[in-house]
Order: sequence, then C-alpha cells, then structure tokens
Amino acid sequence: FYSFNLTLDHKIIVMECDKFFNAISGLIADSEFDEDIDSTFQFEITKDGKTSIWCIDPANKKIIKGGVDEPTCTFGMTDEDFVKLMSKEVQAAELFMTGRLKLDGDMGEAMKFQSVMEGFDDDEVR
Repeated sequence: FYSFNLTLDHKIIVMECDKFFNAISGLIADSEFDEDIDSTFQFEITKDGKTSIWCIDPANKKIIKGGVDEPTCTFGMTDEDFVKLMSKEVQAAELFMTGRLKLDGDMGEAMKFQSVMEGFDDDEVR
C-alpha cells in the first residue's frame, strides 16, 4: 500500500473590502449622487499578496468586480487602510501623504469620491 501525506498550505484570505463592495452593490441602485459625477473610481486593494479590484461607477449606478479598463482614477492601498478609510478612522489625505494610498489618474476627479460616499447611507454600509 502506498501512503500519501499531503499538507495543504493554502491560507484563505478574507478581504474586508470585498464585504464592503458586495454590500454597496446592493445599495447603489437606490443611492443619490451629484449629477456632475461621471468619473469611475477604481480600487486595487491588497492583503497578504492578494489583490482585489473593484470599480464604482456612480453615473451608471454600478459596482464592477474586477474593475474597468480605463478608470478615471485608481486608488491603491492595503485592505486594512481601506477599512480605516471607509470607517472614517483615517482621512484619505493622511494616507496619501504617508504613501499608504497610491493614486493614479485625475486628482481633481479623485477628490469627488468623498461626495460619492456621501450618497450611501452610513448605517446601511456598515
């Protein structure tokens, strides 16, 4: 008889950002946004070597898992910093100034993201 000793060294990585984006996916259709926002806001969130990419498209009231090809701006940060940002424990400017938030794209448009988040009810997002 042959005996096999297999050890699985795969750690399941749970991304908190995925929970957030799944939650707002169900809310975006009923959310109100400023009419002048036609930007797409992409997030590339990392944790333990894994990257989760999501795009918020407020004009079309969509959340796109996996992102889009040409977002207006892309925010890159760790899952931990994303949670802190969304729970308002830290400001985006602080993360940006300390190099913990990377921004690619139009900074002026990126600044509009705050008003997009105000379109969601805080109690529903948490």
